Amino acid sequence: MMKSLFYFSSILFLFSSCAKDDDLYYSFDTEIGLEIKNKVGKDLLDGDLRVEKITLSGNNNEGESPTGGRLTPDTPPVDSFQLRKIGAVNSLHLTFSPIYKESIIMVKWKDIPKQDTLRAELYNKNNTVYPRKIYFNGNAVWTEGEKGSRGAIKIEKDI
Repeated sequence: MMKSLFYFSSILFLFSSCAKDDDLYYSFDTEIGLEIKNKVGKDLLDGDLRVEKITLSGNNNEGESPTGGRLTPDTPPVDSFQLRKIGAVNSLHLTFSPIYKESIIMVKWKDIPKQDTLRAELYNKNNTVYPRKIYFNGNAVWTEGEKGSRGAIKIEKDI
């Protein structure tokens, strides 16, 4: 009986020591994709617009960060961007910084003096940070729960 109790408690200890403490970590799903066209529908990411610089900032409005002080292993650089071709359309993919409730991305375009501002309202659900609402130059362009994927936000821009 004592031997069985020892084996049972050893196995129980082994399983509990291998479990990941989810309260220590967070993940984030804050990437967006922008399809930028002019008024007549021309894809501006097909050579007319070229990213020169991405700048990140944000604030927590004197509240706690959406990460809640949790850590994440192997976080990719959020100040990077990627241009992807999806079918016939180019899409600019950016990632909002998950450490701010209000995360801001400034996009400086090559040879265009006016930069664009993207702002996201972020929140934490089950240790994952998500955007609730996204703005482009002050105008709401995506809201959680409404139609449309945040991976293909359509933007109209004059250059």
